[in-house]
Amino acid sequence: MTPDELPLPRAVLWDYDGTLVDTQPIWIEVEQELVARHGGTWTTGQAHAAIGLGGAEASTLLAEAIGDPALTPAAVEQLRAHGVAERVRAEGVTPRPGVAALMDRLADAGIRCALHTASPQHVVQPGLDRLPQTWFAAVVTGDQLTRDKPDPEGYLLAASRLGVAAADCLVIEDSDAGAESGRRAGAAVLAVPSVARLTPHPGQVIRPSLEGLDIAELGRIYREAFASR
Repeated sequence: MTPDELPLPRAVLWDYDGTLVDTQPIWIEVEQELVARHGGTWTTGQAHAAIGLGGAEASTLLAEAIGDPALTPAAVEQLRAHGVAERVRAEGVTPRPGVAALMDRLADAGIRCALHTASPQHVVQPGLDRLPQTWFAAVVTGDQLTRDKPDPEGYLLAASRLGVAAADCLVIEDSDAGAESGRRAGAAVLAVPSVARLTPHPGQVIRPSLEGLDIAELGRIYREAFASR
């Protein structure tokens, strides 16, 4: 269907870290502490470049920053993921501004939601356990996939689990890699920055925050993103 024929998305597909919840600073702090413990440096720029990437790719960058041949990317990823999971388990998570209100509006409009994150299930679950269980009809985590963002596999799977086409969905993301994943899946994309600057692209709309976003504007964003392709 064209946006004119479908004025609202059939579903909204959410990213997790930095989009749904304010966990990006936790990831960055854990990464910086991990690299520093091994005598390396992990700059803010390096941390921002890793946002939205799958664990394997991000941990390869971290292993290169550490510079210890004995510490493989797989070992780095285990340490990184464990550190984040423990921090979230101890401190909880905070939904990003506007998320809770938008979730209520989507539910009232009968628009279902799915979650797709590059993070593995054991890292995400401590945070999801603190959020309303009615928010998502499907959850796709990185360990369920063969390819990481910016590959579209995760968003295609999330849409299929809702029984809809990705082209009839709006993806909400906070990173360039995640937004590319949504665009490559055929979805319209709403990009909302968290800690890293976003690059404009056809097929997406950048909005500074989800605060004040109602269903009418959500529909406008969905149609505008499609029209800009």
